[in-house]
Amino acid sequence: MMVKSRNDILERTMANYKFIKQTEASSPPDGPAKIYEATQLVNSFLMTLLQNWDELEQNWPHFPQAGLRWPSIKTSGSNHQARQCIGKIRDALAHGLFVFEGDQMGKIAAMHLWTCPDGKTVDWHAVISIGEMEQMLKCFVELAGARNLPLPRAKRKGMLCH
Repeated sequence: MMVKSRNDILERTMANYKFIKQTEASSPPDGPAKIYEATQLVNSFLMTLLQNWDELEQNWPHFPQAGLRWPSIKTSGSNHQARQCIGKIRDALAHGLFVFEGDQMGKIAAMHLWTCPDGKTVDWHAVISIGEMEQMLKCFVELAGARNLPLPRAKRKGMLCH
């Protein structure tokens, strides 16, 4: 079956994440297979935000926001709803300006992101927990479902992304 829209990709992403999360929750800690739920979430989050960036940036004011539960994330200065920080989050991810924070068990607990427009000075910093990332991913899926986002086409002549 051909993937027809970003909604299909996002639904598959969420199904994979839920499967990994359930499998990890039911696996003994000393089991033979190591399952990294947070790693899957981070990868899903990165793909979702970066893949949909053009649509998000261009049409953000027109997206239906009612009913979405965006998390509040800690940023330099104060807390903001995650939707208010989407551009900064995208910039940090696209430029590799992030690190992971682990808990006592060695699991990823949060992601620190920052932006440096001049390449030297940090002008924005945020800490996003795994739970906040998961909630943001759910909001992206809901937005995509409301918009029925098509798959992007490559901008190079003769190349199609299907």
